[in-house]
Amino acid sequence: MSSVRLEGIAKRFGSTEVIRGVDLDIQSGEFVVFVGASGSGKSTLLRMIAGLEQPSEGRVFIGDSDVTDAPPSERGVSMVFQSYALYPHMTVRENIAFGLKLKKTGKAAMEEAVTRVATMLEIEALLDRKPGQLSGGQRQRVAIARAIVREPDVFLFDEPLSNLDAALRTRTRIEIKDLHRKLAATMIYVTHDQVEAMSLADRMVILNGGHIEQVGPPVVLYHEPATKYVAAFLGSPTMNFLPPSVVGDAGGADSVGIRPEDMRVADSGLSGTIEEVEELGETRILHVKLEGGETIAVRDRSLDDPKIGQVVSVTFDDTAIHRFDAKGARI
Repeated sequence: MSSVRLEGIAKRFGSTEVIRGVDLDIQSGEFVVFVGASGSGKSTLLRMIAGLEQPSEGRVFIGDSDVTDAPPSERGVSMVFQSYALYPHMTVRENIAFGLKLKKTGKAAMEEAVTRVATMLEIEALLDRKPGQLSGGQRQRVAIARAIVREPDVFLFDEPLSNLDAALRTRTRIEIKDLHRKLAATMIYVTHDQVEAMSLADRMVILNGGHIEQVGPPVVLYHEPATKYVAAFLGSPTMNFLPPSVVGDAGGADSVGIRPEDMRVADSGLSGTIEEVEELGETRILHVKLEGGETIAVRDRSLDDPKIGQVVSVTFDDTAIHRFDAKGARI
């Protein structure tokens, strides 16, 4: 497996700049997830690594090789697309073997490789079917098998689970994580789903408007967001943002943030009225309108039977406060 290095990457479509000065080092064997809202540039960045888009500026390195101008076939990467991109007229066996056939791999070696990856992904019974006879989850496994069989230096995933239902998405996510452990492969994965990103990634790369907001392990980004954007992006419900005066904070911040799970109903604290109650089974979210007009989310199950219109007090520990300056940077 190989490392990936991006140096000063920029991408423009006409006068529109979609990637701005991205520098990033991905270690060999690392699972890195690009995450961000629609239009943040995450898929464009992945396509430049794959060679499907050419950078307007900067260089792309895979291992020790500068592949900026190399075609996709010479980069040692395999890509799994959102749409699966399977050939409908071919069987599963033929789809998996297609890349090996192009490389003129011998028949015996090709059959052995197809059988090996089909067994790994538990799709041996599907080898003689065609894609139209498969479920969405089965088609996605075939697409992943086709990528694995080529033994690439780097695996690229472009929102591969977005077409699956919630339960299947969760199961397939676990399978991909397990696959990474088995292969010890370098994987770069794009998603807009923060839960997917946090559960899969060794490191997350949060993109916003074509630039990197923060890079790091999921737990670090969640608990130590470098910017207000990262703080707001991660977490559901999102972090509560309030003027420092509301919480009595004199730390010189422009705004302060407190996550819903760090707030609780108490005998005293910020006074407000319950506007909505979300019962989510394992947890409950109270939406509370404070006396100053701000609405906050509180993750708390301590009230026996909360009612809309009920007046409550909400408190928190000072250690739970995140402070941000006027430009949105953590202070």
